[in-house]
Amino acid sequence: MRACLSRLALTLCTLSLSAAALAAATPEQAASEYLAALQRKDTETMAASLHPDELNGMQQVLLSILEQESRSKPPHKAMAMFVGPKATMAEARAMPAAKLVGKVLAVRLAMSEVDSSQILGSVPEKDQAHVLARVNSRALGMEQSTLTVISTRRDGDGWKLLLNGQIESLRRMLQLFGGGDDKK
Repeated sequence: MRACLSRLALTLCTLSLSAAALAAATPEQAASEYLAALQRKDTETMAASLHPDELNGMQQVLLSILEQESRSKPPHKAMAMFVGPKATMAEARAMPAAKLVGKVLAVRLAMSEVDSSQILGSVPEKDQAHVLARVNSRALGMEQSTLTVISTRRDGDGWKLLLNGQIESLRRMLQLFGGGDDKK
């Protein structure tokens, strides 16, 4: 169980570093605002900063995992952790996407902390830009300094963060955590 939680925490750390920023004027500003929210443990800002397509995709993955778990015998660990101890699928489906994703980010933040970060630069690519950041963090008692690529996409007049294809990784980690089948 601890190993599963450790994998989930590391996946969520990577996911959240690639997943959020407010609709900012520049990709660098989006990444910087997100990293500041991560350091403050401001899950509302973090979830709201996802590109709408990414936020909805993550919500669908989470609802799929919760639905699968709800058909199994209790305890329903993921439902209790992400929605509430006595929550139902109807309550999970009724939650706004940003609130549900924010709950997942809150679990991630309970397991690790960002101590500092520095934006190093960015590379434009059509309607996207990729921001390179050095992030110093602690997770499960381990300190680490990593170079992270935070991908952003235009959203109206601003920029929001992308998940970089990590929804599948999140789905697999949540299935392991929830004890569900890891098949598609």
